[in-house]
Amino acid sequence: GVNEKQAADYGHEPFGVLINESAAWMIAKALGPPFTEWVPTTVIRSIWPGDPALAGGFGAFSTGIQGETEVEEPWQDPAYCDPAAFWDALIGQQDRHYANYRFDTRAQQPPLGLIDNGYAFAAPTQWNSYHPHRSIFVHHRRLAGRLALSPDELDWLGLLLADGELLDNLSDILAPEQSQALRARIQRMADPPHEILEVLEF
Repeated sequence: GVNEKQAADYGHEPFGVLINESAAWMIAKALGPPFTEWVPTTVIRSIWPGDPALAGGFGAFSTGIQGETEVEEPWQDPAYCDPAAFWDALIGQQDRHYANYRFDTRAQQPPLGLIDNGYAFAAPTQWNSYHPHRSIFVHHRRLAGRLALSPDELDWLGLLLADGELLDNLSDILAPEQSQALRARIQRMADPPHEILEVLEF
């Protein structure tokens, strides 16, 4: 289900929250590892009989990612924190707080679960007041002074800029202001000084 008031606080329509989850997966699939392992595969399905809390009888179905929340290692270890910060800055994540990821400490090579992307794809519109959580990964990466994008991150941006079909498909499903903001985030990080965006630049 989608909380309509909460969705509005993030600048989204309820059905748009479901679209955001699926759009995030489309981008993760285009980028490849580690995001194909970290971001849940998500599709939108009609659910019958419709639950009143659902957006018009529709819901977002995502693959489950095992693990715990509020584990310190993902935001303390640059191998996890930096790609996660790049991801959150890229998609304009507004809701990545300390309980909004998964990390399986029992696994030998635990994937980082970048779950709940419904309140991503921020757009700087007049009615959108940014939520104070934003992204803990962006916060910790910038706090540690790791502003410069890595060669892999620049390659990912180049891949997205070259994939006109993906960006066109995203523009068909995202709200116009969201699509424009996504393209702007990609371009601003791809341009000098090639740095991770700040949370209020989403």
